[in-house]
Amino acid sequence: MWKDLKLFFEDHAADVRWQCHRDVSSGHGRLDIRVTTCSPDLRDYLAQDWCGIGQVFCLERTSIQKGTPTNREVHYGITSLAPTQADAERIGTLHRAHWAIENRLHRRRDVTFKEDASQIRTKHAPAMLAVLHNTMLACMNVLGVKNVASQRRFYDAHPWDAAHLIFQGF
Repeated sequence: MWKDLKLFFEDHAADVRWQCHRDVSSGHGRLDIRVTTCSPDLRDYLAQDWCGIGQVFCLERTSIQKGTPTNREVHYGITSLAPTQADAERIGTLHRAHWAIENRLHRRRDVTFKEDASQIRTKHAPAMLAVLHNTMLACMNVLGVKNVASQRRFYDAHPWDAAHLIFQGF
């Protein structure tokens, strides 16, 4: 499918109904340009292997730092959302929201708790640790903690403060 999508989006001479949206944002010392291109014209071709496809999309992200392009990423995808349900702008927004969740939760869990490197694999222990980690992150969010790793080190060194926080409430 990846090859089909890549070929489809690279054929600029094709008679295809394209819908595009361009988004420019800046932050962290760089300029990010995101171009989302969608089309419903490939759904019949892909329907033999993938039912329910509403449209296909291509997301291109180019990062520019100090006037020089530093990174270019291209992502291809399918969605069950028809063009009437999600235009190119909405597809781009949904894609960014997905990665916001990935960066906010999963990356935080891996960096702070080193879950990907964990050797704990017995019965329900991994699931229970995930629940505890999510609970700790939720508590830190309620408290407005910006640096969870630093706060965790503090409570590791001051367990009575951690106990007081848990049993006395926020």
